[in-house]
Amino acid sequence: MTRRYAKPPIVEVLCQFNFNANPLDWTVPGLLYGELGHLYPQKSGQIQSTLVGVKQGDGTPVGSEIPKLRLRFAGEGADAAWLVQAEPDVLIVHYVPQTDVPYRGWDVFQERVIELMNTFNDIAKADGIAAAALRYINRIELPRSAPGDEPLSIDAYLRPGLDLDGHLRDGRDVTFDHRYTMRCETPPGTLVLQTASVALDEGKAGTHVGFGLDIEFNTQFDEPPHLSDDMPSWLDAAHDVASEMFEKCITDKARELFEVMGGDAE
Repeated sequence: MTRRYAKPPIVEVLCQFNFNANPLDWTVPGLLYGELGHLYPQKSGQIQSTLVGVKQGDGTPVGSEIPKLRLRFAGEGADAAWLVQAEPDVLIVHYVPQTDVPYRGWDVFQERVIELMNTFNDIAKADGIAAAALRYINRIELPRSAPGDEPLSIDAYLRPGLDLDGHLRDGRDVTFDHRYTMRCETPPGTLVLQTASVALDEGKAGTHVGFGLDIEFNTQFDEPPHLSDDMPSWLDAAHDVASEMFEKCITDKARELFEVMGGDAE
């Protein structure tokens, strides 16, 4: 982000690529696991339905649902935070920080994403990428005000928040969900911002208030980008857009919670 933080509120970073693959090769997820299984040994599968266009005998187009396999494989040990999901034409790379495996910054995430993107493309032999998305999911936990203290205001931490002083002071549960969609010209794409209340586990629900800040940048490509030349630049641009929006959404009081560090952005 435009600042580096010792305690970033990131609970997940993910990047999704939709490839141009026609016809679909149903063996791709299994072949990808065969290539990456030594790095991500924990495998599970899920059958999903997808709507495809087909034609009847007279040429009339109709929709038909067909099953679609999605394989999930996760890392262990130092790679425990990494999760890969693969369909015949879709690759999703997740990084979910753990207590002992924290988020290690944009450069580390981007490097792994590019490696996996290239490996998938080599196996799928797709005709480039049709769409891509980068998403940051953040969760911020604030202690509830004690009786007699100044009421807690989410607006003191999050700019597009709500003034819920009375509800928070009384210790009542508050739920909210705001979603904003913005079209970007440079780089071209769509920025989606969501702020919402977050349910906390029983150990914190009585003493803390949680809210989320979900930021996604996605692009539908008119022409397939060149993987080695264009996609690293797209990833950097998407990261910059998401980082700028994150900084616009939070206040200096929130930055104190995340502990601003020197150096380049994460």
